[in-house]
Amino acid sequence: MRIGDKYRTLKWLMYNGHISQNEATQGFGCTRLASIINRLRNEGHDIETEIVHGTDRHGDPSNYGVYWLREVNPNGKTYLQIKELKKGV
Repeated sequence: MRIGDKYRTLKWLMYNGHISQNEATQGFGCTRLASIINRLRNEGHDIETEIVHGTDRHGDPSNYGVYWLREVNPNGKTYLQIKELKKGV
């Protein structure tokens, strides 16, 4: 794993609050997101996995993980709190 991938993943999480494997691959060419998330967790970052039920490129049922940063952002809320607020709107 390149050091840049870990940095880019953390930066993406801090900016967007969440990331999926597809976003990591398309956004900055990272194909080992689960490994990077594990390293970030081992460094003390509070990251939660949400399992999303969807379909793959063939239309077959598929599950994938979306990783959410639970740390507090500059406006004082966690990214998951913001997600819940948006759901209620």
